[in-house]
Amino acid sequence: MSTSRRAAQLGLVFSCIVLMLGMGVLLARSGTGTSRPSSDLGQRIPDARFFDLNGNVVRTSSLTGQAVVLFFSAAQPRIPQACAAALNRLQARYGEDGSVPVVAICQDSDATGTDRLRELRVRAAVLGHTFRILIDLDARGIQQFGVEKSSTFMVLNDKGQIVQRLDVTSDASDETISETLSTTLESLVAKPQTAVAAR
Repeated sequence: MSTSRRAAQLGLVFSCIVLMLGMGVLLARSGTGTSRPSSDLGQRIPDARFFDLNGNVVRTSSLTGQAVVLFFSAAQPRIPQACAAALNRLQARYGEDGSVPVVAICQDSDATGTDRLRELRVRAAVLGHTFRILIDLDARGIQQFGVEKSSTFMVLNDKGQIVQRLDVTSDASDETISETLSTTLESLVAKPQTAVAAR
């Protein structure tokens, strides 16, 4: 291999490294959180069981066949304000026509009776949540997804594979969260979906 060609290849590798480091700094400054290691990307989601706010069982396998936005609130049933606003933005932009379901999955061990479910439905209506909400009674379903942070977003392709994962920090803005996820969603709804992970 010629010296000039090798130098060009090294220059390209160096440019890619600098670009990736720059994107990491940009994400950290924007307050959106951190992306998960690429080992999670491309993996199929587990077939976990949750409940909707009417008490019906919903399995995550029923969400495959289209791009999906999942949000996990592992620490509490209440969804942080910025995350809820980002979910509403994504629902308005992608979910209204049903092409991209936007779903929040919350842990709530008390949501076993009709009174508690009614309370959660009323709270969602009062807070203006337009996205779908599912309940995990014992956190086992959420744990199957490997969620460790209290606020985690995932974007899935039509095969149920994770193509983007974002652990959100407490100072994140709804605009930044929704725009970060929209970049991936635009690529999924604009062309045939693949297992290629979002960078």
